[in-house]
Amino acid sequence: MKKVILILVAVVLIAGGVAAYRSDENQGPQDEDIDIEENYEDLNAESIDLDDDLVGDWQWVETIYNDGEEVRPEGDDFVLTINEDGSISSTTDCNSLAGEVIIYEGNEISFSEIAMTKMYCEGSLEDEYLRTLNDSSTYLFEGDNLVITIKYDSGSTIFEPVE
Repeated sequence: MKKVILILVAVVLIAGGVAAYRSDENQGPQDEDIDIEENYEDLNAESIDLDDDLVGDWQWVETIYNDGEEVRPEGDDFVLTINEDGSISSTTDCNSLAGEVIIYEGNEISFSEIAMTKMYCEGSLEDEYLRTLNDSSTYLFEGDNLVITIKYDSGSTIFEPVE
């Protein structure tokens, strides 16, 4: 009986050692083989000061996609507030949200740290609105309006100032 137990223990130990050896063989390059700074310089882009013209309340007017689709909210429920400290808040036709806006050189813009209430509202355009914030790329002004372009040159979202 002792021999059987010893043989089983030996088999388990040998099988475990072979599996560990094989998993070491299949690992990719170790961290020291990758020059992260060289390959990912753009990830370290530093934000710049918030443009004073961005600060204020902006009402979503429409989103126009390059494929011809246009999305226009009804009413004045969608208001984006950009504060001097870079924090944002917004109301939608269903929920409210808060987060941050970050500006980079070249008028690049991104919204992050977005938290929101989660009520369900039938027929809401909230998902469309959030998609344009999450996929924002750059910003510019056309007259008094704030225009936020959508990544991959797929369209733009237009906001007008709330008076």
